[in-house]
Amino acid sequence: MKKVALIVLFVILVLPACLFASDDYGFTYGDWEIKGDRLYQEDADTGIAKAWLAYPQSGVVEYNFNVGLEDGLFEDGHAGFGIHIFVDKPAKGYSWGEGKSYLLWLNYDKKPSSKDIPAGLSVQVYKSNANWDMDLIQSIDISYLEKALMTAPKGTKLPIKIVADGRTGLLKIYDPLKVGAYYPLKLDISKPLTGAYVTLRTNSGAFSFGY
Repeated sequence: MKKVALIVLFVILVLPACLFASDDYGFTYGDWEIKGDRLYQEDADTGIAKAWLAYPQSGVVEYNFNVGLEDGLFEDGHAGFGIHIFVDKPAKGYSWGEGKSYLLWLNYDKKPSSKDIPAGLSVQVYKSNANWDMDLIQSIDISYLEKALMTAPKGTKLPIKIVADGRTGLLKIYDPLKVGAYYPLKLDISKPLTGAYVTLRTNSGAFSFGY
């Protein structure tokens, strides 16, 4: 099993850029900054902010990191953060999707425009077919977490653990407040998944990322 340690992103970015190929990592929109051992996206108004990193993925992959809730999560009724996994090629400009990949997204939407998205807090899985083509695969209502997060102090760190089996499409998204509990999902695949990149993204909120 491979573990994607997103702290690698911070290590890469604080070393001289000349040691790495120009397409190994990058930021697209947002206000990204490294402070200590954390990566911050500090623009709470940016709609599509992304940080991408070259990382080969195949077979069973475990993603472990934490997300700091810095600002803007509940203020305007819509915010979210997530990670694209099994990315074939990241979009280096403004885009909704991220090449061929899957987006695992924690979303707060007080008044969603789609009947397929639960009101309030939810976990969503999207299939990205191209940079501007994404399909919603599944939504899970996790509104029970809202009270805990709404009253949490600024900077509260939410543990994220995801296990994805690229051979079968089976996916486990672990509950951040219930140890060992997870939501089982199934990715829409016709052949085993591989990826060359992972991408963090935020929407209408300021967040930090660490390991």
